[in-house]
Amino acid sequence: MDKLYLLSRIELYGTESSWDTVTLNFTRRLDYYSLETSNYKKNYNGNNAGWWLRNTHGERYFDYANNPNSLIVLLPSAALGVSPAFRIG
Repeated sequence: MDKLYLLSRIELYGTESSWDTVTLNFTRRLDYYSLETSNYKKNYNGNNAGWWLRNTHGERYFDYANNPNSLIVLLPSAALGVSPAFRIG
């Protein structure tokens, strides 16, 4: 198992897609992201900041967590942030 990795769609939002059956079978929504408060990455002024997820769409597109309630699909050429994760225990 990877020591440091990018989150998947299901770990962040708790939803899967028809092309995302691998993560559906091996993970679940993480408790930290299922809380009512917005536990999302923040930028320097305290606003929510988006980041890349590890889910791909075909050969060219990736999921991007735009904000706590929004997921978009983008080309990886966009210079946007990442938020690596790791498991304890």
